[in-house]
Amino acid sequence: MKLAHITTRPPHLVQALKALGQRADHLEAAQDMFDELSGITVLVARKFTNERTADGLLDAFHLTVGCISLGISQANISQDGDAQLSFLLQHGAEYVFQMGFRHIKALSALPYTTFVSEFDNDPFVQQRDIKMLFAEICRADPVSAWTGDDVYKRELHERQNNQRIVACAKWLRNRHYAGPVKYPDLDAHAVISIAVISRLPVTGPSSRGSGKKISKP
Repeated sequence: MKLAHITTRPPHLVQALKALGQRADHLEAAQDMFDELSGITVLVARKFTNERTADGLLDAFHLTVGCISLGISQANISQDGDAQLSFLLQHGAEYVFQMGFRHIKALSALPYTTFVSEFDNDPFVQQRDIKMLFAEICRADPVSAWTGDDVYKRELHERQNNQRIVACAKWLRNRHYAGPVKYPDLDAHAVISIAVISRLPVTGPSSRGSGKKISKP
């Protein structure tokens, strides 16, 4: 069994801040960065944790660090402290945070399993999934190693694969020669397996009107 390779490193935001501390005239930029990070942390606490407790604010700070780090990791820049700092100063912490959060939202829109139900389109379920992914990927302790970007890449790969499987199953469901497959409890793998094992013919787009059948070779 091949083990996944995961690189442990400080969060990208921490690497950028270390590079900032090594610059000669960094006090003004550091103060501006501190103000931005404080504002983002409060907003995260209000929406995702609890801005009225120390634990809630600390958790929000960890989520802020991770989300900004995710935004930096997905930018097309060199992964060293100076490049990350330049990117952060050019765009601002809030913009980079929004970049990271957009990646989380886009990821949550992809199927995490090959079983898709009507509940997946429920707004409550969608918001719950966003919060769960946000916490799983973006929670980062500044003094500890962080692997959120690797978790994101692995999750993205798995969900994109699920999306392809689901799309294939939907095609087979709609073009089954005996009519659409109407068993709602079948996941995408099951639909594809039935079509492959039984070698059932499927109807193509050009034959739907004529009633002709196209058999699999």
